Amino acid sequence: MGCDCVDKQLKKKVVEKVCRFLGVSDSELSILSRAVVSPEDLKLVEKLTSYRRFYNPDWVVRSTFEARKLYLNGKKEEALSVLGIAIHFALELISKGLRIIPIDKRDKKEISEEKIPDDAIKESFESFRLSLSYIEKNMIEEMKKKKDASKLLGGAARLVTTMILAVITPPPVELREIARECKKIKDEVEKSPLVKNYSRNITFISFSIPFGLFILAYFNIPLAVLYIVAGSIFLGTIMKKRQNIIKRMILGKKKECSLYDERGAELLLYP
Repeated sequence: MGCDCVDKQLKKKVVEKVCRFLGVSDSELSILSRAVVSPEDLKLVEKLTSYRRFYNPDWVVRSTFEARKLYLNGKKEEALSVLGIAIHFALELISKGLRIIPIDKRDKKEISEEKIPDDAIKESFESFRLSLSYIEKNMIEEMKKKKDASKLLGGAARLVTTMILAVITPPPVELREIARECKKIKDEVEKSPLVKNYSRNITFISFSIPFGLFILAYFNIPLAVLYIVAGSIFLGTIMKKRQNIIKRMILGKKKECSLYDERGAELLLYP
């Protein structure tokens, strides 16, 4: 059995074992396994000429959250295909295709399923939290290359468990309702006269900086450089002040919104 085949089968075994532990259905497992083993066969990637740009932890994280949004919207087959592709590249990142496992003339036996540690899956399952920062940090940490075979398999099991849970875990109803309510409050706050005034000022400054830079650069380049630096700092200060005002006004209406993270809500809570 060639090395590539063994690599694919090992990836498949990790996914199958994790899915069995999590109670994923056979039909969903079939879709996920196909994407993990042969991502190049899927229509989602048929136009790609190179996978180079996908050997990137940030891309894997983004794809996992994209799969979650698809899954919550009922597009489960597409979601699991996207997740499978993300898992494929995540496992590639760990060890360049899991080729660290010794397969040579002295060891021709197929790697047994028992070598994938159950405790690693259980550990990842019990510590999992539906938190944007937790999922991102955990995945990035586990995607670091591992040189020891036992650590590699444990890391692969933990990583796959986290990725699958990040996609299929339903959002807490209470937290979802709070997030929706806070978003509604935020939309109302942004329509207030005070915030609108800040928004207009930000728009004006954003347009005036490049215009002023063009004029000054024609006469004095050093002065133009100083202008763009000062203008950028001033713009950043105004934008930060606007954000703080919005946050203060939101918390004044609902204290629970202190836990609200708009990006996290968009990726984790909204079907």
